[in-house]
Amino acid sequence: MSSGPIDAWLRRQMRRDANVCLALAPAALAGGILVSAFGYLFCLFLSWMLLVGAESVISMCGGNWKPNSTWLKALTWFLWVWLMVAGFRHSGDPADLTEDELSGDPGNWQSHIGLGVPAASPWVLLMFPQASSRVVLDLLHLGPRMLRGTIQLFRESGWLRTAETADASRLLSMLAVRAGRMDWADYTTEFGGVDQAQMWRVLRFLPGVVPLESGITLTEELRSLLRSVHHG
Repeated sequence: MSSGPIDAWLRRQMRRDANVCLALAPAALAGGILVSAFGYLFCLFLSWMLLVGAESVISMCGGNWKPNSTWLKALTWFLWVWLMVAGFRHSGDPADLTEDELSGDPGNWQSHIGLGVPAASPWVLLMFPQASSRVVLDLLHLGPRMLRGTIQLFRESGWLRTAETADASRLLSMLAVRAGRMDWADYTTEFGGVDQAQMWRVLRFLPGVVPLESGITLTEELRSLLRSVHHG
């Protein structure tokens, strides 16, 4: 089977996905700005509490210090910038969680207290302080993560429009004519010298490409679609 029609179809699919990325980017940008603004308000409230606490401690020690608006603005901006930088740098990978942070079974605590899940959830967070602090940080980092996601959406859109699809199209054309899977030995013979990362980055956008332990195959729906594309 010639890979020409399938390659043209694959490029159309990737252009469609590129347009979806461009459409989602403004929404991610607006959401990131909105959540970051709420993060600024949180930093403002936290700064006010810290300054009031510092004033109280100094007063108890016999001092006389009154924080003004300059102190409040400076501390707020410091905390907010630190929050944004930390959010941009933190990956938010669930694999970063350690067993100590999520140890125990919160469900047992709920059963012991005798409350339903919605009512018991705040108590569970208090009983697992490290896990609750991770939840709070994830919420605070949501704004910068959405802004970083906006950049990634623009990059992904550009890559989708310029990606090389010849190897992926050739693999799809070979799998489309097979009744079953392609063994990994045959796959290595045909595609051992190609850029695997590039090819599989293209294929990940296609639902229906199924890697197995013994080889690689397509779902019947995708195989029928590719055959109809080839025959026009």
